[in-house]
Amino acid sequence: MRILLPLFISLGLSFSAVATEIDKSNDIDDLNARVTRLEQQVATLEKKVADLSPSVPVEEVQLNTTENPALQLKTWGYREIQIKFNTYYALDISLINNFDKAIVALDARLQFKNRQGGHLYSVSITPNSHIPANASFIDKGTRENKRLLGRGHQIIRLAREDIATQLIIRELAFEDGSKLVFK
Repeated sequence: MRILLPLFISLGLSFSAVATEIDKSNDIDDLNARVTRLEQQVATLEKKVADLSPSVPVEEVQLNTTENPALQLKTWGYREIQIKFNTYYALDISLINNFDKAIVALDARLQFKNRQGGHLYSVSITPNSHIPANASFIDKGTRENKRLLGRGHQIIRLAREDIATQLIIRELAFEDGSKLVFK
């Protein structure tokens, strides 16, 4: 009996090892099948992306800073607002659209610099702004568009004549479906 017990134990361990090897090979087969399915899905998606053609005409423009751009900064300012027990200053930006068509979306930033050219602040213009053709538009600063300045912010402390601004436009989308992309 003492001899049989170690024999049964070693047989049990051998069967366990064989079963583990079978389980591992089944797991590897399952993983290979999953990888094959994923590769097929990726190939299908790549084909769909390749088949898509740009339906919106895109005109790339080299922006010459000496020219008068058709979208301009008219003015900027800030107004005091109270949120709970705190005082903030909302940064408002006024733009002029000199195009003969309405702008429905844009990718643009307004940079603020001091007299020495040092960076003070940079804000995005609200991307889905609708700016009518040949009209002005005020993009109001809110908590949502992250244009609230604290009391001690440099822009609040400096005199307006000590602050230079630069409107940087990357892309404009128009109501007629056309786009301008600036490099």
